This record gives sequence, structure tokens and C-alpha cells, in this order.
Amino acid sequence: AICYLLFAICHLLSANGHPPYAIISGMATVKIKYRNKEYEVNTGMTVREAIKKIGLEPEAVLAVHDGKLITDDTVLREGMEIKLVAVVSGGALPAPSGRWAGG
Repeated sequence: AICYLLFAICHLLSANGHPPYAIISGMATVKIKYRNKEYEVNTGMTVREAIKKIGLEPEAVLAVHDGKLITDDTVLREGMEIKLVAVVSGGALPAPSGRWAGG
């Protein structure tokens, strides 16, 4: 009877978009999107810890939540969806005269 009850609860939760293992075990998760991949990590950790956990370098990405940049010490809460954006940098190119542009 207990197995059937757990199966029914898992089925209902998964139908509502919740990962049932997270609800039953008491762990809530946060979705992190980077390029074409999606990851799930536990709540309670910082953005920096989550970035490391999924195998990326924190210095190589910026975290965005609800269209706003967030810091890497932000603690992840249930229901958050984080988008990671790759950091791109560059430098000045030499001008045709051979001198550096901008300086």
C-alpha cells in the first residue's frame, strides 16, 4: 500500500513539473541554463558553488535571474531559474597607422 501511495505521489508531482525525487527527499532544486544545456542543482548553495558543481569556471560566466545580473554570492532559492552567459573579452586592435586605437 505504501509503494502504491509513493508511486501515486510521484506521478502527481511529475505531472505538475516538479521532480518528485526532490520533493520526497526534501531537496528543492534550481534550474540553470547555459547555452543549449539545462542543469538542476540543490537550493541553499551560492551561484558560485552551483557553477563549479556543473563543471564551469565562475570567472567565465555571468549569472542572470529574471533578466537581472546577480552576484556569485547569491544563495539559490526554490523556484529560481538562472541563465549563465559566457564572458567575452577583447582588446584594442592596431590602427592602420600601426598605433594602438584608443591610446
